[in-house]
Amino acid sequence: GACAYVRYTGDGGWKAEVRPNVERALFLAGCWEYNNRGLVYTPQSGNWADEYIQQGYVLSDQLLYMLALRSAALLYDNRVWLAKAEYLRQVLQVNYWPRASLADQDLVYHPHAYHQQVEQSEKGKRG
Repeated sequence: GACAYVRYTGDGGWKAEVRPNVERALFLAGCWEYNNRGLVYTPQSGNWADEYIQQGYVLSDQLLYMLALRSAALLYDNRVWLAKAEYLRQVLQVNYWPRASLADQDLVYHPHAYHQQVEQSEKGKRG
């Protein structure tokens, strides 16, 4: 939200003022990457959406993190954040839409579960 506000208003003073807050927020979100492999783990009660999946590797939380990284990277010209956002985008594409052609990629988060999902998908297509 802070980055969108600065882009919308062009308020350079506020851009500089909120940068430490943006950095701390992205650092904290990065701390939830428990195994440093890109995906953020949302702990129980770490999500306000009580009618949806609330813990684990929740797609909506991954997307918010990716968008925050990308938005901050573009606003503050930070290549590290931009690279992290791009890596997360690739991890999401591979792991949340499993396909047999990607099953052996290094980006697969949990190989056994991935292969099971691909097998179930293939069985569903056959009938």
